[in-house]
Amino acid sequence: MQKRKWINLTYRKFGSNESKTYEVQPYLLKEYQSRWYIFTRLGDNKPYRTFGLDRIEQVVMTKKSFRIFLNQVSSCDSSFFFFLNSIRGAMIA
Repeated sequence: MQKRKWINLTYRKFGSNESKTYEVQPYLLKEYQSRWYIFTRLGDNKPYRTFGLDRIEQVVMTKKSFRIFLNQVSSCDSSFFFFLNSIRGAMIA
Protein backbone atom coordinates (compact mmCIF):
# COMPACT_ATOMS: atom_id res chain seq x y z
CA MET A 1 0.00 0.00 0.00
CA GLN A 2 2.83 2.38 0.73
CA LYS A 3 3.99 2.11 -2.89
CA ARG A 4 0.50 3.16 -4.08
CA LYS A 5 0.34 0.42 -6.68
CA TRP A 6 -2.83 -1.25 -7.90
CA ILE A 7 -3.21 -4.85 -6.78
CA ASN A 8 -5.02 -7.83 -8.20
CA LEU A 9 -6.63 -9.75 -5.39
CA THR A 10 -8.42 -13.07 -5.61
CA TYR A 11 -11.31 -13.21 -3.18
CA ARG A 12 -13.81 -15.86 -2.16
CA LYS A 13 -17.07 -14.57 -0.69
CA PHE A 14 -18.39 -16.29 2.42
CA GLY A 15 -20.40 -19.37 1.44
CA SER A 16 -19.20 -19.30 -2.19
CA ASN A 17 -17.41 -22.09 -4.02
CA GLU A 18 -15.93 -19.72 -6.59
CA SER A 19 -13.27 -17.03 -6.33
CA LYS A 20 -13.21 -13.77 -8.25
CA THR A 21 -10.24 -11.53 -9.07
CA TYR A 22 -10.52 -7.77 -8.62
CA GLU A 23 -8.11 -5.03 -9.66
CA VAL A 24 -8.21 -2.49 -6.85
CA GLN A 25 -6.51 0.52 -5.31
CA PRO A 26 -5.67 -0.47 -1.71
CA TYR A 27 -6.34 2.44 0.67
CA LEU A 28 -6.05 1.16 4.21
CA LEU A 29 -6.06 -1.82 6.54
CA LYS A 30 -8.38 -1.82 9.51
CA GLU A 31 -9.29 -4.17 12.32
CA TYR A 32 -12.97 -4.14 13.22
CA GLN A 33 -14.54 -6.45 15.81
CA SER A 34 -11.52 -8.77 15.81
CA ARG A 35 -11.41 -9.12 12.00
CA TRP A 36 -9.04 -7.43 9.57
CA TYR A 37 -10.25 -5.72 6.39
CA ILE A 38 -8.69 -3.96 3.44
CA PHE A 39 -10.52 -0.84 2.27
CA THR A 40 -10.16 -0.39 -1.50
CA ARG A 41 -11.50 1.43 -4.50
CA LEU A 42 -12.29 -0.44 -7.69
CA GLY A 43 -10.91 2.45 -9.76
CA ASP A 44 -11.20 6.17 -10.34
CA ASN A 45 -14.86 7.20 -10.06
CA LYS A 46 -15.75 3.62 -9.09
CA PRO A 47 -17.25 2.27 -5.87
CA TYR A 48 -15.32 1.63 -2.69
CA ARG A 49 -15.18 -1.93 -1.44
CA THR A 50 -13.96 -3.77 1.63
CA PHE A 51 -12.55 -7.27 1.60
CA GLY A 52 -12.04 -9.49 4.64
CA LEU A 53 -8.37 -10.47 4.76
CA ASP A 54 -9.24 -14.01 5.81
CA ARG A 55 -11.05 -14.54 2.49
CA ILE A 56 -8.31 -13.25 0.20
CA GLU A 57 -6.61 -16.13 -1.58
CA GLN A 58 -3.94 -14.26 -3.57
CA VAL A 59 -2.53 -10.75 -3.95
CA VAL A 60 -0.38 -9.56 -6.87
CA MET A 61 0.99 -6.03 -7.05
CA THR A 62 0.79 -4.42 -10.49
CA LYS A 63 3.01 -1.73 -12.00
CA LYS A 64 0.13 0.77 -12.21
CA SER A 65 0.29 3.64 -9.71
CA PHE A 66 -2.54 5.65 -8.16
CA ARG A 67 -2.97 8.70 -5.94
CA ILE A 68 -5.08 8.96 -2.80
CA PHE A 69 -7.02 12.08 -1.92
CA LEU A 70 -8.51 12.01 1.57
CA ASN A 71 -11.63 13.83 0.35
CA GLN A 72 -12.28 10.78 -1.86
CA VAL A 73 -12.12 8.47 1.14
CA SER A 74 -14.42 10.65 3.24
CA SER A 75 -17.01 10.83 0.44
CA CYS A 76 -17.62 7.08 0.21
CA ASP A 77 -21.04 5.63 0.91
CA SER A 78 -22.42 4.93 4.40
CA SER A 79 -21.75 1.18 4.24
CA PHE A 80 -18.12 1.99 5.12
CA PHE A 81 -18.94 4.34 7.99
CA PHE A 82 -17.28 2.12 10.57
CA PHE A 83 -13.95 2.58 8.77
CA LEU A 84 -14.27 6.32 8.50
CA ASN A 85 -15.45 6.66 12.09
CA SER A 86 -12.15 5.24 13.31
CA ILE A 87 -9.78 6.34 10.54
CA ARG A 88 -7.25 7.69 13.04
CA GLY A 89 -6.31 4.12 13.91
CA ALA A 90 -5.93 3.12 10.29
CA MET A 91 -2.93 2.69 8.08
CA ILE A 92 -3.37 5.04 5.14
CA ALA A 93 -1.48 4.22 1.97
